Amino acid sequence: MRAEQLVGWLEPMMVGSALIVVTATICLIRRSLRPAVLVVAAAAPSACVTLLLKFALARPDPHAGMAGHGGSFPSGHSIAVLVCLGTMIDVAAPRAAGWWCWLVGGAGGVLMGTALVVEGMHWTSDVIGGLLLAVTMLAVCRATGLVAWSAVTPRRCAEEPPDGP
Repeated sequence: MRAEQLVGWLEPMMVGSALIVVTATICLIRRSLRPAVLVVAAAAPSACVTLLLKFALARPDPHAGMAGHGGSFPSGHSIAVLVCLGTMIDVAAPRAAGWWCWLVGGAGGVLMGTALVVEGMHWTSDVIGGLLLAVTMLAVCRATGLVAWSAVTPRRCAEEPPDGP
């Protein structure tokens, strides 16, 4: 029953909604759309690759069903939780986000994955594949400098000093 509650609390719509609220708040505070660009750059490819793999592999879930979403591998729930929590941390604290911050997102992904396996909704390999895909997406955002870029607040025209005397 606890696993079922955890899946309900961490379902993609819930963590996705939290990510949208945090991102919108940060965008307003910083007066920049850069955090939103980071979120789209992390979430959109994650969703696309997940769906492509699900339909290409068409792996049945432990109950031999497809549930209308293409397949069981990789676990979209695990990917969504890890990408949303990881991106939320990158948006909220891009400069402070060290290895310990990745533990927060990773813990959420592992909790979700464990609950999905306990409930019999996914194979263990589905969850591991999903977590690896999510970590890859987050690492690409960091490696390309997108996280650092999203933290910079662009200068406004009114803030620029006037030209010459």
